[in-house]
Amino acid sequence: MVIPVISELDSAVLVRAAHIYRQLRRILPITRADLKNYIKVFLGIDVPDKKICPEHNSPLDYLWHCYSADFSSPRVTRDEI
Repeated sequence: MVIPVISELDSAVLVRAAHIYRQLRRILPITRADLKNYIKVFLGIDVPDKKICPEHNSPLDYLWHCYSADFSSPRVTRDEI
């Protein structure tokens, strides 16, 4: 079994990537599409955004409704980081 060796450059890149990841996690979604992407990236869940029955809403519609009602106050934006 060969164990890969991480060079100093690779290590620096990983540290930088982890820092960027932590910063991005602090940016709250502003749009419905942002919320879908945020959930996919940080939770690993692909929330369906299509409704099956015409009279029903999609799961993402429900999440967006709850999220936008709960977080109607000012948020951290991309420009503030």
